[in-house]
Amino acid sequence: MKSVSWRLKIILFVALVAAAAFSLLVLTPGATAATGFGPQRSVDSPALQTTPQPPDDASSWSRIRAANVMRFGTSADYPPFAYYDNNFRLDGLDVALAKKLAEKLGVPVEIKDIAFEGLPGALEIGQIDAAIAAMAITPERQQTMDFSDVYYISEDAVLSRVGSGIDEVTKVEDLAGKRIGVQRGTIFESWLTSSLVDTGLTDATNLFAYTGADLAVNDLKRGRVDAVVMDLEPAKSFIGNSGLRLVAEGLNREMFAIAVPKGQRELLGLINRSLDELKTENVIADLVQQYVGQDTADQ
Repeated sequence: MKSVSWRLKIILFVALVAAAAFSLLVLTPGATAATGFGPQRSVDSPALQTTPQPPDDASSWSRIRAANVMRFGTSADYPPFAYYDNNFRLDGLDVALAKKLAEKLGVPVEIKDIAFEGLPGALEIGQIDAAIAAMAITPERQQTMDFSDVYYISEDAVLSRVGSGIDEVTKVEDLAGKRIGVQRGTIFESWLTSSLVDTGLTDATNLFAYTGADLAVNDLKRGRVDAVVMDLEPAKSFIGNSGLRLVAEGLNREMFAIAVPKGQRELLGLINRSLDELKTENVIADLVQQYVGQDTADQ
């Protein structure tokens, strides 16, 4: 009887272990005989679906056609290229040209007013499709953006106050030691930094960068800076204000072009083709005459 009892105990113990293992296998979600304890997901449930993201090199032109709108970014503090008229509507050479380009491309246009320094970032994150904002082509900008053909050739200018002692500037070195105002993110900021600050001709604290050219001009009027460097045409629009004078021009020529996200060759090609047509039809020359008053369009 003892032998039988011992065998019975063994059988009962094995049965209990098997029952416990089976119970654990059934109650654990996702467990299978082949894999044991797997992820806690029903065997029959589908895999988690994620929203597909567009590839980094997705075509800007495809997005424009799908959305049926071309989004241009500009900086509306730079007459005569971009500004608000008396009815608080965007106007200017760049604004008018953006509208003409959209017409050529056959899509409606949306123009966004963005601080100049924020335009490269707006392009990068897809907030806008192109930037048209009196933007000069520079090697630094070409590293992060692609540029269209040139549509306007500009020169720089230096503004000062009457009686400030700055009567004429023939070279950039003449501004050494002066307090200079400039719009942040422009070619003038980098030009003055490399020509005056990096060479030790002036201290970095003498270079004042503003979010808008109009803010720099306001500080010039108040005597907070001695001079302001900007494009010639906007400078001309400011000298009508009392107490300011133009003391230099033509120290540094600039080539204005339209910026698009890096690698968007299809969109760039369409913009260049449209620019060529607008040049051939004298549309750009007429716009320059209308807003600037002289023919400095690149033909």
